[in-house]
Amino acid sequence: MLSAVLRKIEGKYDSIIPFCFSAWYNAGNAGNESPTSIAARRSIMRFFKDMKFWKKVTLICGIPLLLISMLIGAMSYTRAKDTARSSSKLSLYDAVNRMDISLTTRSRQIISSVEAIAEGLLSADALELPASHLRDICLGLVAPFQEVQAVTVIWEGQPVYRSDPSLPLSDQVINPLVAQAQAHPGKVVWSDVLAFPESGDAILLARELQAADGRGRGTLLLRIDPYAMGNMLLSKQKNLSRQVSVHLDRSFRPMYQTGSASPELLEQIVAQYRAGNRSFSFSLDGLSYYCSTQYNGLVGWYTCSFVEESNLFPGAAALRDYIILLVILCAVAAYILLWFLSRSITRPLDQLNSAMKTVQYKHLNVSLDVKSRDEIGELTESFNYMMGRIHTLVNRVYEEKLAQKNAEIEALQAQINPHFLYNTLDSINWMLIDRDELDISSVVVSLGKLMQYSMDTSSALVPLHMEYRNALDYLNIQKNRLEDRLLYELDLPSDLEDFLIPRLILQPLIENAIIHGILPSGRSGRITVRTRQEGSRLVLSVQDNGDGMEPMQLQQLRQLLSGSQESGSIGMRNVARRLQLHFDGQCRFSVDSGPGRGTTVRLLLPMQGRRRNF
Repeated sequence: MLSAVLRKIEGKYDSIIPFCFSAWYNAGNAGNESPTSIAARRSIMRFFKDMKFWKKVTLICGIPLLLISMLIGAMSYTRAKDTARSSSKLSLYDAVNRMDISLTTRSRQIISSVEAIAEGLLSADALELPASHLRDICLGLVAPFQEVQAVTVIWEGQPVYRSDPSLPLSDQVINPLVAQAQAHPGKVVWSDVLAFPESGDAILLARELQAADGRGRGTLLLRIDPYAMGNMLLSKQKNLSRQVSVHLDRSFRPMYQTGSASPELLEQIVAQYRAGNRSFSFSLDGLSYYCSTQYNGLVGWYTCSFVEESNLFPGAAALRDYIILLVILCAVAAYILLWFLSRSITRPLDQLNSAMKTVQYKHLNVSLDVKSRDEIGELTESFNYMMGRIHTLVNRVYEEKLAQKNAEIEALQAQINPHFLYNTLDSINWMLIDRDELDISSVVVSLGKLMQYSMDTSSALVPLHMEYRNALDYLNIQKNRLEDRLLYELDLPSDLEDFLIPRLILQPLIENAIIHGILPSGRSGRITVRTRQEGSRLVLSVQDNGDGMEPMQLQQLRQLLSGSQESGSIGMRNVARRLQLHFDGQCRFSVDSGPGRGTTVRLLLPMQGRRRNF
């Protein structure tokens, strides 16, 4: 059989390669090619058909393996590249958010200082304050801010304090900002980037100084260096190589940038932002960029950060070369391993095939040497086991048939013995009655009933009341023997009398209770047999008040009933085994015992479908 399977496998491999060339072959037969091409095609197909089995396995598995390796390499590279680029984009987005948060935090700190200065100036008339006191109020609050270049206080239209007179403020520059601050009393107004030819670019903050009666008293001006502020906020948030970050004012004019950003590039970013894009890709002069932007509503500035897309994953080229090399090495190694694997399969299969051919000629004493522990070795071991098992089964079948014939003869002979025993006991009973030995006669009658019940093979299952009656006969015999030392009680509800159970279940349990419970105690004892229903189960219990059992004896009895121990009481083991067979393993046993408190054996049997039908 195995030989036929192996031949079938080889035949299927023989058909795989020709099938791959079927279209080519059919085209030649259709007359579309020259006779030379047809002959070449047939030669190639004949070459594959005559190829050894292990070569076919190597070739057929090697080509798909190479293609799969290339596909896995390409997919791995693409996935790694996409993952790295997505991670870099997310990192750029997070960096812009941190820049915006830093800008908001710094701006709030400056605004808080401005509010504190305004409150100090409004608490007294600035014209009456000494210059040193004005300086302490203004510079004491803005000193921690390195980006603040100068503080100017204008009181009732006249500049009363300038922290740095070398940084002049022309009326043409400050008047629009002052007017804007007056239009928004109580708020700090930020200007765009302002160009000062003498001192460079700057940003101005204006705060209208309004008294409690609503009358405007003056204006507080702060000059901020955009380069110092941008350098502090942007330079520390660089996550990617060659990342460029820019601050733009409300008019989208650059205030500070950490790298080189051409006007054309910034125009592209502004155009994308105005189009509603916040994170986007764009191209300029043949280069692709990725940019992320954020608007700050507190100061009205824009934060943007961009990087060339080639820098999102700078290790792409190295990863590509590494994956190509790895795919090549893996393909070569896999091909070599595949060659060794195919050879290791075909050689023992040839030996197994030869052995199976030997078995076909009814030579069953065949055994192969197991030279490996792989699947082929296990198959060889299975073959050896199968042959040994076949040989054993052949002998066993012969022995069983012989034993069956002997058992049939013995069964025919055994049918004569019960009738002889019944007639003999009946004769003894009448002799005892004639001599007025009624007690002994009662014992003989009970013994006869016990023998008749135990030898009755008409039905494997009997109603529960018959099992109780047999138990009562046995107890009568033991009562006559033990007299006052044995008391017993049998309790069977009428609605459970027809429940079907196997024969001789109670008698071995009662016998075990008398021998191991009542007799060793040397005193009067009681045996109680009860039956009751608990849900969907019938509970049979045999209880004695003998000496009980030690924990070790109790453990051994429980193992005996569960089937995990073979040695012990034959009767108890027989009861447990027969109940498990009759009830398909659904019955349960429990034993409760202890020194000096007797023993209780409980049988829990399923009730479904076990009532007698009349």
